[in-house]
Amino acid sequence: MNPAQAGRSYSNYGLAGAYAPAASLVRNFGTTVALTIGMGLIQQQLKLMKNDVSTYTNEEQLLLLGRLLSENSIEVVYEPIFRLPGQEVFGYEALARFPGNNSGVFSSIEALLAFAEETAMVFDLDLLCWKNALRLSSSRFQSDIGDKQKLFINISTGSLQGRSFSINELVKSTNQAGFKPEEIVVEVTERVRVSSLRIFRESIAHLRSHGFSVALDDLGAGYNSLSLVAKLRPEYLKLDSSIIRDIQMDTLRSSIAHAVLLIGNDSGAKVIAKGIETKEELKALCDLGIAFGQGRVFDLQGENEK
Repeated sequence: MNPAQAGRSYSNYGLAGAYAPAASLVRNFGTTVALTIGMGLIQQQLKLMKNDVSTYTNEEQLLLLGRLLSENSIEVVYEPIFRLPGQEVFGYEALARFPGNNSGVFSSIEALLAFAEETAMVFDLDLLCWKNALRLSSSRFQSDIGDKQKLFINISTGSLQGRSFSINELVKSTNQAGFKPEEIVVEVTERVRVSSLRIFRESIAHLRSHGFSVALDDLGAGYNSLSLVAKLRPEYLKLDSSIIRDIQMDTLRSSIAHAVLLIGNDSGAKVIAKGIETKEELKALCDLGIAFGQGRVFDLQGENEK
């Protein structure tokens, strides 16, 4: 079967189909050789796709995604998670960021991740972010991570229910970086709907069997977050920033946050408020009894203390 025929066998020329031959090459060979061959397949497939799915034929996006994976060039920043009202660090969330050479192909890291969900490479991208998060944190604050502090690393629902998902890769990279799975919280991000609950739950069970904890991200903004809370029983629930915004002036938002806190209390999960920006929001959350949070407000507190 030639490359054109191989591409035609995937998803009626859909983006994931176009990328699948190159995805396999990158996973199997993993270096510039794979990238060179894989990009050639992509370029050939794009020519075939132009008349079929013009919405999904952005060659620049495909090439950049392949380059980011090949060059290992995703950067990571760390946002501290505090015990409220904010005097003690509970953990750090590793956040992926673009390198300086993105050239505006993707508007944001979220756009890149969303694009990767439409390809056969979403777990490859998540795994790269995972490895970089561990590698960079080991040289910064590994001594702080342990029983009292956790490192939160994002994994997409698309990765967890995808064919390429490998718990062994996560465990191996965790051990190689000098961490224990018990020190890592897998933060499940609902960028796509859970289409196979059985596979998804099996992946979560495998993570837990190796010692990882689970956080459900963006509660209140995902596709079916409350349903997943009941089915997965995560150790951490992260309230989306859309619920936090101006919560001190909005009784409905306050009621939602209180309801999530009750769910957390009943299930034994810790509730973490994301995206806290003002001291008024922070006070309102403390008054509700939410014990953990992260956001810009803590940067501002540090600046005011200087």
